[in-house]
Amino acid sequence: MHFSELSADEFGRIVEENFREQTAFLQTEEQYMQRNLLGQSPRAFAVTTDDEGVLVAGLTFATGNRLKVLNIIGAPLFRATDNLDCDTCKALKYWLNGIKQYAKKHKFALIRCNPNVVLNYRTSEGELDDSRSTFGREVVDLFSATGWNWLGETTGSEGQPRWNFVKDLKNEDGEMMTEQEVFASYRSTMRNRVKKATKNGVTLRKLTANDLDGFKEITKLTGKRRGFADHAIDYYNAVLKSYSDMAEFMLAEVNLSTYIETVHDEIKDAENEVLRYSERQKAGNRFGDKANVINKRNKGRLLEASNQLDAAKQHLKEAQNWIDANGTGTINVACALFVHTSNEMVYLFSGMKNEFRNLYAPYLLQDYAIKKCLELGIEKYNFYGIDGVFNEKSPEHGILTFKQGFGGRIEELVGGFEYVTDKLKYTVFSIVSALKSRGSNG
Repeated sequence: MHFSELSADEFGRIVEENFREQTAFLQTEEQYMQRNLLGQSPRAFAVTTDDEGVLVAGLTFATGNRLKVLNIIGAPLFRATDNLDCDTCKALKYWLNGIKQYAKKHKFALIRCNPNVVLNYRTSEGELDDSRSTFGREVVDLFSATGWNWLGETTGSEGQPRWNFVKDLKNEDGEMMTEQEVFASYRSTMRNRVKKATKNGVTLRKLTANDLDGFKEITKLTGKRRGFADHAIDYYNAVLKSYSDMAEFMLAEVNLSTYIETVHDEIKDAENEVLRYSERQKAGNRFGDKANVINKRNKGRLLEASNQLDAAKQHLKEAQNWIDANGTGTINVACALFVHTSNEMVYLFSGMKNEFRNLYAPYLLQDYAIKKCLELGIEKYNFYGIDGVFNEKSPEHGILTFKQGFGGRIEELVGGFEYVTDKLKYTVFSIVSALKSRGSNG
């Protein structure tokens, strides 16, 4: 076996020819280009046989100033089915050893690795699904046996996602779903909100490099509201430049003039319904013994119509406030970034202006992306990270229920591994960091 470095072109070709079904967007030639644009010194490596057969490959990149770290996300890439055979284990160990030697030679103090390997398949509710086999435990054992520290079965959403919510887009016959089948697979709440967003006049627009400021504005506001650091505009530009048509920066917009007309129509419809059931209520009183039955049925419908009327009037007040603040033109209300490879579409980032949440634009964005998969023949839609906590006490429970509403399952990955290549530097860094943290908390 041979361990060698690959150019970006060579890496892209090897991935396409050997690991097309296993790779995620983080292990592509496009990702190599993005890391290069961000100044993160990407390097790709492969283990090959004497006859140039490729056994293992993976992309790395560098981060850190005070502590130099070599990062591997979504690799190593290798072929396996139900378990790891002896030859695959040997090749993986050979690749990992080559990575260690490279890291030591180039003065990295630490290697972090997050393989794209499933540890457990789970239902959408988080229950273990034993009907699908995985070799995740074998990968954990292999890393541990070669000196890596496994970070364990963690929960939470910080760092690289370990829990992904995914939706398979093939039907029971093994064929790609139709749009009708996909839409029917959503929970009724989601179907209603997708329809409501369309009725509200929400439209979607794919952005170019010249339009990313609107996207950035929304993600910045969302990060501030939810307490996470947004990426710089240079990051988003690097994604678009590297992935080109494989990256879809989508913006949800609404024309306020059109929207307020829709709200007026809702009010008229609700008023007509209230009048209709009020008249029926009066008529029911003339039916003697049948009056109680008729009145009971109509009372519920009248209450529902009255609630719809109240809600529509509230929407009118909101719309008028929006117009007072923004005029009657078109405004940006939500955004999302989707990145796809030949086998998977990933929902990477999103944002929403919270005051426009009742327009339901995020639901329309998800429906768009899932149906885009059907158009491109992509068999899996990846909603990406959840925190792995399946109760209402989780601060991210709303994110989970949002994704569950579109239907799918959970892939719990093996998670992170670390290997210290310079114990002295790593120990000093850890001590200094702990002291600083203690000082800031004191």
